[in-house]
Amino acid sequence: MSVGLRHLQARKLEWHTEGGTRRTTMKKLTLLVALVLVFAGCGDDATSATTTTVEVSDPFGVTARAQDFEFIPTSWTVPSGALLVVDFENQGTVEHTFVVIKDRIVIESLADLDDSLIFRELEAGPGETTSDTFQAPEVPGSYQVICTVPGHLELGMTAELIVEN
Repeated sequence: MSVGLRHLQARKLEWHTEGGTRRTTMKKLTLLVALVLVFAGCGDDATSATTTTVEVSDPFGVTARAQDFEFIPTSWTVPSGALLVVDFENQGTVEHTFVVIKDRIVIESLADLDDSLIFRELEAGPGETTSDTFQAPEVPGSYQVICTVPGHLELGMTAELIVEN
């Protein structure tokens, strides 16, 4: 099965169920930090004390829009290792994906793409917005962003995620 067909089936469930709004993501993150702090404080006074430090940086917001066969803007600059909150808005009339390619590799055809090369993927139907939170790559450089809907990459639907120290 081609990557283009797989994204229409398996990945749609994966990203739409794990996605959510920025508010939902922040609520989950806040709850997680609160639980860590509560459980870190629990314990028997007779045992040795352990200090747990949880460092949560402010999420770095990225807004990406897809129109018919183009991303707007065509590049985003983010800090290496930053927690990214990506809002992917499809303003086009057909489905689009926002796929970040790993390891600063450049894909010129969907025939060159397999799942092991995908760093992160979001998908949105016409008029939909999908959000996801994930950590930016640690290694600085330019990471290609493509649309994996068949024919879109070949029509030039690419952008870049620039990771800086």
